[in-house]
Amino acid sequence: MSDIIIVLIYSGITALAIGLGVIPLTYESNMEGLPADCFTHVNQIKINRINKVLGSENIFAIGDIAFMETPKYVKGHPQDANVAITQGKYLAKNFKRIIQWKVPLDYEYRDLGSRASRAFFR
Repeated sequence: MSDIIIVLIYSGITALAIGLGVIPLTYESNMEGLPADCFTHVNQIKINRINKVLGSENIFAIGDIAFMETPKYVKGHPQDANVAITQGKYLAKNFKRIIQWKVPLDYEYRDLGSRASRAFFR
């Protein structure tokens, strides 16, 4: 595994998106600002239905690093690019809502199946 570089960026709102699987950069690195109880047993960061890190006010996570438990996905969403893409789009919409002082909407992943993507690449 290559060296991991952690950059702390101080901002009003932080969005964390990490792909290529869950890498051990979070709990072991003692990432500033994240409570220790927001990590799962596989080092994913627990988030709520609007992608906000549990126990934080302004830190959001999407993609492989994020663990969101929903009624449809009690063990979290699949670690798939489609999940990360839709989470990112949804989070952008919710950022707009937050800026406009509107209530953010809960995210729910809809699995459209893998056949659609296979048919596209044939």
